[in-house]
Amino acid sequence: MTYTVNELSKRTGLSIYTIRYYAREGLLLDVPRNGNGVRFFNEYHLILLDTIECLKCCGMSIGEIKEFLLWTAEGDSTLPQRLELFEKQEAALEQKLQKLEQAYAMVRYKRWMYTMANQAGTMQVFEKMGDSDVPEDILALQNKLVEQGHLAATVPVRGTGTKPAGRDGSGL
Repeated sequence: MTYTVNELSKRTGLSIYTIRYYAREGLLLDVPRNGNGVRFFNEYHLILLDTIECLKCCGMSIGEIKEFLLWTAEGDSTLPQRLELFEKQEAALEQKLQKLEQAYAMVRYKRWMYTMANQAGTMQVFEKMGDSDVPEDILALQNKLVEQGHLAATVPVRGTGTKPAGRDGSGL
């Protein structure tokens, strides 16, 4: 089956501009044109676009993606380079995932914190709150964040009668 750029855009969710940009950059290999110069894409191009979007999501530049696609076009002689590329990408993604998981944990904790303060109308709600007043999952999240060195997870201070950190005592 063949697709025009409009059809390919609808099928992939990518903009026409993006597809044309990829074609101009040489990422969409072997795109035939009809007598009027209109590009016709096929299932192979759908696979290429899916691969390109995945690699972009991994943080690869257009140049790196182009190099990878050229290696695939060269065949089996480039298998070691392709393997090394994906080993590096996997390691980089693992680091990003760890950072995202920490950020997600902090956001969950802070959302809980501000939900409680919002309901009470004040950050001072935490001054009378002890650990037993905090849901187990949130307390575990906070403890894990503190262990990882995230000082922002120590705010607000609970059960000490002291105001949380912040210029106005409102915490972070």
